[in-house]
Amino acid sequence: MRSTPHILVVNGTKVRRPVFILGAPHSGAELLSRAVKRSPSFHLTTGRPGVLRVTYAFARQPSIATERGKGAARVLRDAYAEAWQVSARACAQCPDECREMAGLPPRPPVPPGHLAALVRA
Repeated sequence: MRSTPHILVVNGTKVRRPVFILGAPHSGAELLSRAVKRSPSFHLTTGRPGVLRVTYAFARQPSIATERGKGAARVLRDAYAEAWQVSARACAQCPDECREMAGLPPRPPVPPGHLAALVRA
């Protein structure tokens, strides 16, 4: 089986050399992320739930990567690919921390009545 020359497909575009910035708290990754996020032609997300769940799972049990090999790599790739989805709602779904890094205002609070309607649905 031939391997594909690309690592991700984002909105139909094959991404051959993506850049991932991973870092522990207080490591300087936040400063680098802020600079990259404000640069034109870069799409950067932080704190996406899918990526966080997978990252925490690997951190809690590092043996996942060694015991499951290609399957573990595929799970990581899929989590990152999901986080890279660029759509009209992508930034609206980002946590406030991500919006702050981009210089965007925080999301307006959800009115209490609207939240109750969502819970009932």
